[in-house]
Parts: sequence; C-alpha cells; structure tokens
Amino acid sequence: MADFRTFDPCNLLAPVPAVMVSCRAPEADAKPNIVTVAWVGTVNSEPPMMSISVRGNRFSHDLIAKSGEFVVNLVDEAHCKALDFCGVRSGRDVDKWQECDLTPMPALNMDYAPAIAECPAYLACKVVQQLELGSHTMFVGKIVGVQVRDDLFAADGSLHLEKADAVQQMIEFALVNGALIAAICAAPSILGHKGLLENRRAVCFPGFEEELCGAVYCDQPVVVDLPFVTAKGAGAAMDFALELVSRLASGEMAAKLRASLQCR
Repeated sequence: MADFRTFDPCNLLAPVPAVMVSCRAPEADAKPNIVTVAWVGTVNSEPPMMSISVRGNRFSHDLIAKSGEFVVNLVDEAHCKALDFCGVRSGRDVDKWQECDLTPMPALNMDYAPAIAECPAYLACKVVQQLELGSHTMFVGKIVGVQVRDDLFAADGSLHLEKADAVQQMIEFALVNGALIAAICAAPSILGHKGLLENRRAVCFPGFEEELCGAVYCDQPVVVDLPFVTAKGAGAAMDFALELVSRLASGEMAAKLRASLQCR
C-alpha cells in the first residue's frame, strides 16, 4: 500500500473549469461587469441548475445579489488572456469590456445580465438560492437560457464538439501525457475525424461507422485499442464504465463493482 501525507482541510480538487461570469445591477444607469470564477459547477438536472461561488468583497458579488441574475460564459483559447485579466482586476477600477475588447449582448430571458458576444457559449441563470458559506457566497441559479455559437454545429444540426478548442486541447493533452482517451456513442467519430483511429480497432453508435475514418470497425459493446477505449452506445455504458475502472483503478475493483450491480 502506498504511503500518504496528511494535509490540513483544503480545496484539493483540481483542475476546475474557469469561466467568465457577466452580470449587471438592476439600476437603469448601471454598467455590466465581468468576473472570472473557478468555483462553478452543475448542481441539478431537472430543472437544470448550476452554482457559482463569489467572494463577498468582489465587485460582482453585489451586482448578482441585487439583480438575481448571472450569465456563465464558456471561454475558448483565444480569450484566455481576458479570462486572466477579469480575475485579477476589479470592475470598480476598470472597464473590463473595453480593456479586453469584449462586447455585451442580450442574453436569453435575462432582464439585466448580458452575455459576452465573443465567447462560444453561455448559460443564463436566475438566482434561486443564495448561501453564505464563509469566504464565499454560493449563488445557485436555474438555467433559463443557453446559446451556442453557430459554427460549432454540424450541417444536420448536431453540436460538433470536435470544433471546440477545449475538446481538441484535452485530446492533445491526453496523448502527450499517455492518458486514456475514452469515447462512447457518436463521440468516437471525433477521434476518427482527427485521424487518430486509422488502423486501430474501434466501435461507435450504429450509423456512424464511416465517421471512424480508417478504423478497423469491431461490432462489440466495448473495444480497447490503447490508449483508446470506445463503446457502442447507452446499452454499453455499464461495460464501458467498468472497463475504465479496471484501467484506472484495478481489475479487482471493477469485478467488485460488477458483482454489486442490481441490474445486469
């Protein structure tokens, strides 16, 4: 068994996604602001809800508290500098929109908070709960509007995630660092389009076989050709998950989990 060292209780969960949150006070002459937030995440599925946590001394804190709104803007590589700037400068002192060459635009179902036109996607939220936790206030928001940039969609109307910078960066990072790359349902087509599956064994959702681009198609629920693990679809989700557990933890752990399943 490995040796462990003890830390004082701390936020060791990392990395976490950083986003730009746009907001505005309800007063007619109020100007919008942007704050960079890393304490952000999904908290509920039905209805869709997410949370952000903001320090009470941040300029945006009171804007969100007063308006009851915030917009979470996803950030691409081109705007990483703006992401950093909006996290270290205060809207009390500078106009972040002007400094970062960003444009506020109306967000769906928002009365006050705008979205950032240059970001690839946003989630507009109405605050349903405000929790004072200590160093931060958690704003729990119901997601009432979502928009994604048009060029991230395929001709058939499906969201083409392979066009997103973040997806490409994650794949490249995994390849460089020898990590597993797992894809299920139609997602293996992303790997195919990038030429990563040529002459490799793979599987995908029926109808997407041609999208694997040179892969050796195997009609099995789960196919392993390291570093890639691909699976056919929802019906193979459990086997897919157990295969990942066996690779990331141990075969023994996967066997224990399989034995404990109530549905097989």
